[in-house]
Amino acid sequence: MAGVFYGVADGAIYPTLQAWLFKVTTLENRDTATGMFLNSYDLGMGLGAVILGVVVEVVGYQGMFLVLAAVALGYIGLALWGSRSTKIV
Repeated sequence: MAGVFYGVADGAIYPTLQAWLFKVTTLENRDTATGMFLNSYDLGMGLGAVILGVVVEVVGYQGMFLVLAAVALGYIGLALWGSRSTKIV
């Protein structure tokens, strides 16, 4: 079940971020921006697994999910704060 949710979320987020990337970059910088996006995405996947492995060793699986829930709430709060303080083009 977790794999299904992960696949759906990843399948929705990846093209959305890439479309946003194309919207905010110039045509001349599109290649560089795409390369940086793909490298960052892969690095985040790889480092995320390593970091969460360390978190599991320290606080266990229940603690890891609580940490991730706090991170998700922080991102939501940051997104809400950012959308109020800046105008999104």
